[in-house]
Amino acid sequence: MKHSELSQYRVREGGPFLDLESFPTRIEGPADADLNELALSRETARLNRYQTVLHASKAAACLVVFQGLDASGKDGITRRVFTGVNPRACEIRAFRAPNEEELLHDYMWRHEMAMPARGKIGVWDRSHYEEIGVVRVHVDRLKARNIEPAKACQDFWRGRVKEIKNWERAKVRNGTTIVKFFLNVSAAEQGRRFQKRLTDPEKHWKLSTSDLTERAYRSQYLRIYSEALHATSTRHAPWYVIPSDDKLGAALVVSRIINHHLGRLSLKFPGLPSGLDFGALEDEIRQVPKLPVQFTFPSAENPDQQ
Repeated sequence: MKHSELSQYRVREGGPFLDLESFPTRIEGPADADLNELALSRETARLNRYQTVLHASKAAACLVVFQGLDASGKDGITRRVFTGVNPRACEIRAFRAPNEEELLHDYMWRHEMAMPARGKIGVWDRSHYEEIGVVRVHVDRLKARNIEPAKACQDFWRGRVKEIKNWERAKVRNGTTIVKFFLNVSAAEQGRRFQKRLTDPEKHWKLSTSDLTERAYRSQYLRIYSEALHATSTRHAPWYVIPSDDKLGAALVVSRIINHHLGRLSLKFPGLPSGLDFGALEDEIRQVPKLPVQFTFPSAENPDQQ
């Protein structure tokens, strides 16, 4: 898939308003599972190579953000896309409701603490966008931060949007590539996934009462996230809306977009340290080191032999 084809999923800065309610939830075209699995394996291998040089060079960092309604596939797509990367250089963080300590700080504090260092890829299951998504739907949650809900007017939310855009711009200027994905799942497919969680004992742990009660706010969430994506998709930190009814197809598109952005970094493996005498080092490596002490291994017949 060429970059021009991937661009259909990108929310353009200053472009037309994207309504998530009417945006596709299934990738167009025939879905051949075997071909998609093969293509995905190639993309994960490519991602592994990019991550290796990223980790070796320490020249940049990468932050991948996943947002979406419950059961939109955030966890499964993360697992498929990042299955082949080095865990030492990849940090996956799921942001749930803030705890007591996090609520004592500003709303960006825990996200600031979770930013990947240079040489690493950070993957966020939900993110700072909960603060202009979930919190905007459930405005009473502002009380936990000592903010009166009555103050949450349009100017309040515009202020948060501006703060988030400035924060992301500062991160990009300091060497972090940011790529953001909204996984768009249909109401019917979301319902099927909830039903599977309800009937499959191995998936019971994924189901919570809030999953079901939050479905009543679906239209409100999609409207608010449509506004958030339109306001915060920028050239330096773009949003991509991924049709996610087909998890495999979604994972393939996500992996290709991530690889596109990592490839644009044009990173290279670092060379030998400056001042190093390569010839002398090569001669030293070729020499077989001599053991300072000769050991005699005991035989089976005489195990006490030293």
